[in-house]
Amino acid sequence: MGFALTSLNRLSEALNAYEQAIRLRSDYSFALVNQCQLLNDLGEYQAAQKACGAALEGDGFWDQWGPATAWSQLGVALAAQGELQAATVANNTAIELQPDYPQAWNNAAPLSFWYHRKII
Repeated sequence: MGFALTSLNRLSEALNAYEQAIRLRSDYSFALVNQCQLLNDLGEYQAAQKACGAALEGDGFWDQWGPATAWSQLGVALAAQGELQAATVANNTAIELQPDYPQAWNNAAPLSFWYHRKII
């Protein structure tokens, strides 16, 4: 339900659907990672970070990209909070787990740019 509502851009309803699924199964990795992604989209990065962490510790039920989605979304949350080194590690983990995962590669370039810019 959450995925369908997100597709319809009914984001608050989608978030409620994910929360309801998680109340029913608190370790449901698939719902947690989708909640994490939606929270990132909404700019709620600390909550997204928590949801991604819970997804990685969850039941291991994933979509085709496996836990790479959670690592990639964790990287997004960390980067948005200024934790660029940790974000790079998370995103690189996503790429190592799933080398053909396009979102992780899309996230890699800006992370590299901002991380190196901050160091210099």
